[in-house]
Amino acid sequence: MNVIVIVEGFYLLNCRSLTRSIFSVGLFSNLWLVAGLVVMIIAQLFFTYAPIMNRLFHSAPISLDAWLRIIAIGLAVYLAVGFEKWLRFGRKFRTQQYVPTGRAFSFSRRLIVTVVGFGTLLAGIVMLILPGPAIIFIPLGLAILATEFRWARNCLTRSRQFIRDRFKIELKTKKP
Repeated sequence: MNVIVIVEGFYLLNCRSLTRSIFSVGLFSNLWLVAGLVVMIIAQLFFTYAPIMNRLFHSAPISLDAWLRIIAIGLAVYLAVGFEKWLRFGRKFRTQQYVPTGRAFSFSRRLIVTVVGFGTLLAGIVMLILPGPAIIFIPLGLAILATEFRWARNCLTRSRQFIRDRFKIELKTKKP
Protein backbone atom coordinates (compact mmCIF):
# COMPACT_ATOMS: atom_id res chain seq x y z
CA MET A 1 0.00 0.00 0.00
CA ASN A 2 2.82 2.38 0.87
CA VAL A 3 4.45 1.85 -2.53
CA ILE A 4 1.27 2.84 -4.36
CA VAL A 5 0.80 5.98 -2.29
CA ILE A 6 4.41 7.15 -2.62
CA VAL A 7 4.54 6.39 -6.36
CA GLU A 8 1.31 8.36 -6.87
CA GLY A 9 2.81 11.28 -4.92
CA PHE A 10 5.91 11.39 -7.14
CA TYR A 11 3.77 10.96 -10.25
CA LEU A 12 1.50 13.80 -9.16
CA LEU A 13 4.45 16.13 -8.64
CA ASN A 14 5.96 15.28 -12.01
CA CYS A 15 2.73 15.50 -14.02
CA ARG A 16 1.85 19.04 -13.02
CA SER A 17 3.25 20.12 -16.39
CA LEU A 18 3.27 18.09 -19.59
CA THR A 19 6.48 19.69 -20.84
CA ARG A 20 8.47 20.93 -17.84
CA SER A 21 10.07 19.25 -14.85
CA ILE A 22 9.02 19.76 -11.25
CA PHE A 23 12.02 22.04 -10.70
CA SER A 24 11.13 24.43 -13.52
CA VAL A 25 7.48 24.57 -12.40
CA GLY A 26 8.48 25.07 -8.78
CA LEU A 27 7.86 22.64 -5.96
CA PHE A 28 5.88 25.15 -3.86
CA SER A 29 4.08 26.97 -6.68
CA ASN A 30 0.81 25.22 -5.75
CA LEU A 31 0.43 25.29 -1.97
CA TRP A 32 -2.84 23.31 -2.06
CA LEU A 33 -1.01 20.48 -3.75
CA VAL A 34 1.78 20.56 -1.17
CA ALA A 35 -0.78 20.61 1.66
CA GLY A 36 -2.59 17.65 0.10
CA LEU A 37 0.67 15.69 -0.17
CA VAL A 38 1.55 16.45 3.47
CA VAL A 39 -1.89 15.28 4.62
CA MET A 40 -1.56 12.16 2.45
CA ILE A 41 1.84 11.33 3.97
CA ILE A 42 0.55 11.86 7.51
CA ALA A 43 -2.46 9.62 6.80
CA GLN A 44 -0.16 6.97 5.32
CA LEU A 45 2.12 7.08 8.37
CA PHE A 46 -0.96 6.73 10.59
CA PHE A 47 -2.11 3.76 8.49
CA THR A 48 1.33 2.14 8.75
CA TYR A 49 2.20 2.72 12.42
CA ALA A 50 -1.03 3.17 14.41
CA PRO A 51 -1.84 -0.06 16.30
CA ILE A 52 -5.58 0.30 15.69
CA MET A 53 -5.01 0.58 11.93
CA ASN A 54 -2.70 -2.46 12.05
CA ARG A 55 -5.44 -4.48 13.72
CA LEU A 56 -8.20 -3.23 11.40
CA PHE A 57 -6.29 -3.80 8.16
CA HIS A 58 -4.05 -6.68 9.26
CA SER A 59 -0.95 -4.66 8.47
CA ALA A 60 2.34 -4.17 10.28
CA PRO A 61 4.81 -1.32 10.72
CA ILE A 62 7.72 -1.29 8.30
CA SER A 63 11.40 -0.54 8.78
CA LEU A 64 13.49 2.39 7.56
CA ASP A 65 15.08 0.05 5.02
CA ALA A 66 11.65 -0.68 3.54
CA TRP A 67 10.86 3.05 3.38
CA LEU A 68 14.12 3.69 1.51
CA ARG A 69 13.20 1.01 -1.05
CA ILE A 70 9.70 2.49 -1.39
CA ILE A 71 11.10 5.98 -1.98
CA ALA A 72 13.59 4.54 -4.51
CA ILE A 73 10.68 3.03 -6.46
CA GLY A 74 8.90 6.40 -6.33
CA LEU A 75 12.03 8.13 -7.64
CA ALA A 76 12.28 5.55 -10.44
CA VAL A 77 8.74 6.45 -11.52
CA TYR A 78 9.65 10.14 -11.32
CA LEU A 79 12.70 9.54 -13.53
CA ALA A 80 10.69 7.44 -16.00
CA VAL A 81 8.11 10.20 -16.44
CA GLY A 82 10.89 12.78 -16.74
CA PHE A 83 12.65 10.65 -19.34
CA GLU A 84 9.42 10.35 -21.31
CA LYS A 85 9.04 14.14 -21.22
CA TRP A 86 12.60 14.51 -22.44
CA LEU A 87 11.97 12.05 -25.29
CA ARG A 88 8.80 13.80 -26.37
CA PHE A 89 9.89 17.40 -25.98
CA GLY A 90 13.69 17.35 -25.79
CA ARG A 91 15.29 20.75 -25.59
CA LYS A 92 12.37 22.39 -27.33
CA PHE A 93 10.91 23.71 -24.10
CA ARG A 94 9.21 26.95 -24.89
CA THR A 95 6.50 28.54 -22.85
CA GLN A 96 3.37 26.58 -22.10
CA GLN A 97 2.29 26.83 -25.77
CA TYR A 98 4.51 23.99 -27.07
CA VAL A 99 2.93 21.58 -29.56
CA PRO A 100 4.78 18.22 -29.79
CA THR A 101 6.15 17.03 -33.12
CA GLY A 102 5.23 13.69 -34.65
CA ARG A 103 8.80 12.31 -34.70
CA ALA A 104 9.34 12.61 -30.95
CA PHE A 105 6.01 10.98 -30.19
CA SER A 106 6.66 8.24 -32.75
CA PHE A 107 10.08 7.49 -31.24
CA SER A 108 8.78 7.31 -27.67
CA ARG A 109 5.85 5.11 -28.75
CA ARG A 110 8.21 2.77 -30.57
CA LEU A 111 10.51 2.64 -27.54
CA ILE A 112 7.62 1.82 -25.19
CA VAL A 113 6.26 -0.86 -27.58
CA THR A 114 9.75 -2.37 -27.84
CA VAL A 115 10.28 -2.53 -24.07
CA VAL A 116 6.80 -3.82 -23.25
CA GLY A 117 6.72 -6.25 -26.19
CA PHE A 118 10.13 -7.79 -25.54
CA GLY A 119 9.40 -7.90 -21.80
CA THR A 120 6.18 -9.82 -22.42
CA LEU A 121 7.86 -12.09 -24.96
CA LEU A 122 10.78 -12.78 -22.60
CA ALA A 123 8.36 -13.53 -19.76
CA GLY A 124 6.62 -16.04 -22.05
CA ILE A 125 9.91 -17.69 -22.98
CA VAL A 126 10.82 -17.97 -19.28
CA MET A 127 7.40 -19.52 -18.65
CA LEU A 128 8.28 -22.33 -21.03
CA ILE A 129 10.64 -23.56 -18.31
CA LEU A 130 8.90 -22.23 -15.22
CA PRO A 131 5.21 -22.73 -14.51
CA GLY A 132 3.04 -20.10 -16.13
CA PRO A 133 0.86 -19.32 -19.15
CA ALA A 134 3.59 -19.18 -21.81
CA ILE A 135 1.02 -19.98 -24.50
CA ILE A 136 -0.61 -16.62 -23.73
CA PHE A 137 2.45 -14.45 -23.12
CA ILE A 138 4.46 -15.37 -26.23
CA PRO A 139 1.70 -14.51 -28.76
CA LEU A 140 0.80 -11.43 -26.70
CA GLY A 141 4.41 -10.21 -26.82
CA LEU A 142 4.53 -10.82 -30.57
CA ALA A 143 1.21 -9.01 -31.02
CA ILE A 144 2.51 -6.00 -29.10
CA LEU A 145 5.71 -5.97 -31.17
CA ALA A 146 3.68 -6.45 -34.38
CA THR A 147 2.15 -3.00 -33.90
CA GLU A 148 5.54 -1.49 -34.76
CA PHE A 149 7.73 -4.15 -36.41
CA ARG A 150 7.16 -6.06 -39.64
CA TRP A 151 9.30 -9.05 -38.56
CA ALA A 152 7.01 -9.59 -35.56
CA ARG A 153 3.95 -9.40 -37.83
CA ASN A 154 5.50 -12.00 -40.13
CA CYS A 155 6.39 -14.25 -37.21
CA LEU A 156 2.87 -13.96 -35.81
CA THR A 157 1.33 -14.73 -39.23
CA ARG A 158 3.57 -17.77 -39.72
CA SER A 159 2.75 -19.01 -36.22
CA ARG A 160 -0.97 -18.70 -36.88
CA GLN A 161 -0.62 -20.53 -40.19
CA PHE A 162 1.46 -23.27 -38.55
CA ILE A 163 -1.18 -23.76 -35.85
CA ARG A 164 -3.99 -23.85 -38.43
CA ASP A 165 -2.16 -26.42 -40.54
CA ARG A 166 -1.24 -28.51 -37.52
CA PHE A 167 -4.79 -28.45 -36.20
CA LYS A 168 -6.21 -29.59 -39.56
CA ILE A 169 -3.71 -32.48 -39.74
CA GLU A 170 -4.68 -33.65 -36.25
CA LEU A 171 -8.37 -33.49 -37.13
CA LYS A 172 -7.83 -35.59 -40.26
CA THR A 173 -5.91 -38.28 -38.38
CA LYS A 174 -8.43 -38.56 -35.55
CA LYS A 175 -11.50 -39.02 -37.76
CA PRO A 176 -12.66 -42.67 -38.20
